[in-house]
Parts: sequence; structure tokens; C-alpha cells
Amino acid sequence: MKKFRHESKFRINKIDELALSHRLSKLFPRDKNASHSGEYKITSLYFDNLYDQAFFEKADGVNKRAKYRIRYYNDDLNFIRLEKKSKINNLSQKTQVQIKKEEIENIFNKQYDFLLDHKEFHDFYLQLRNNSLKPKSIVIYQREAYAFVPGNVRITLDKNIRTTLNQLEQFLNTKEISFPILPEFSILEVKWDEFLPEIVKLAIRQNSANLEAFSKYAASRLFN
Repeated sequence: MKKFRHESKFRINKIDELALSHRLSKLFPRDKNASHSGEYKITSLYFDNLYDQAFFEKADGVNKRAKYRIRYYNDDLNFIRLEKKSKINNLSQKTQVQIKKEEIENIFNKQYDFLLDHKEFHDFYLQLRNNSLKPKSIVIYQREAYAFVPGNVRITLDKNIRTTLNQLEQFLNTKEISFPILPEFSILEVKWDEFLPEIVKLAIRQNSANLEAFSKYAASRLFN
């Protein structure tokens, strides 16, 4: 079983984002999946139940919660992941499995049996079958990512965060029409195991950074 990792998020302004991007690029290696620009695009479809439990648990700061999403990168529909993200306080754990485009279409058509082949997602299957879980919103953004081996640290800058108005039709459309949901800010995320090295603490320090329980999904729901 995967262990939980520490996770902190910071909302930063565009000026600090540029300064931080320059500093991180001098200190840490970039994510191997990044393009020549050093970034990659993430498109995610989030699920919630009839009572918007994931949304309100996040808004209310519930210490123990989970959410489901389907995600692909750089408009590549040949590599798609179904993910469950669990959180306890500031600790997070991600379970994921690769699925096919046709299986997403099966979910849209309420054909869920393929999920029985993935024991880690039997709870997702049950929630879909009893109609308590449905696709709710899309989140799209550009990610700049860095890694630091001591502490197993991952640092990401998420920029140009956007959403769409029609999640079912737009999710598999790589030419989606989207609009910004956080136009003046970007999100800095830092994840690590047992300890956060001092060099990382110093590198990410920004004048505009505010530690907060920010959720891209919750922000997108304000428009959906």
C-alpha cells in the first residue's frame, strides 16, 4: 500500500510565479514529461455525488476525505489515468490505474463493469452504479514541475487554470472551449515524504505566498 505524503499548496501572484520559475529552473531538474517549453498540459474530469460531498468537505475543511478524477496529459488520449486522491489533514495519497478512451465513454454511457477488473476502484464502481457519483467539472491547466531526490520532493507550478461548461462533451475534445477561473494567480504545490529539505524551503519562499487549502476542483465548481 502506498504511504501518505505531505502536501502544501500556495497561491502566488504572476510576478512571484515568474521569479519562482526562474529560481527553480536553476536549482532542480525538470519533470521528464515536460515539453521543450518545460511545461505540460493537464486535463482532468472530477466526480462528485448528488450532494456535492467532495466540494463541501473541501470547503468545510474536513480532515479525512477522498475524490475521484480522470486525467490525461498534453491532449494525448492514448494515455489516460483514473485516480483516487485521499487526504488526511495535510497528508495525501494517490491511487491510479491506466484506462482507455473507450472506457471513459462507457462511464458516460453508464457501463461500469470494466471497473471490476481494478480492485482498487471497486468503491468507485459501486458509487457509480448506485447513481451517487457523477461527472461534475473539468479543470485544465499548464504545469511546470521539478523534483529533488532528498525527501522525495516534487514541486509544481500550475498556471492558466481553466474550466469548461459542458464536461461530458468537452472532456474528450482536445480543442475544448475553456475560460480562466483564477486569472490573477497560479498555484504552487510542494509534496514530500518524511522531511522537507532546507534548500526547498528557501527556494519556494515568496512574498505573495499564502498557505491555504486550495482546490482546483472546488474553484471550478463555482462556474458549473
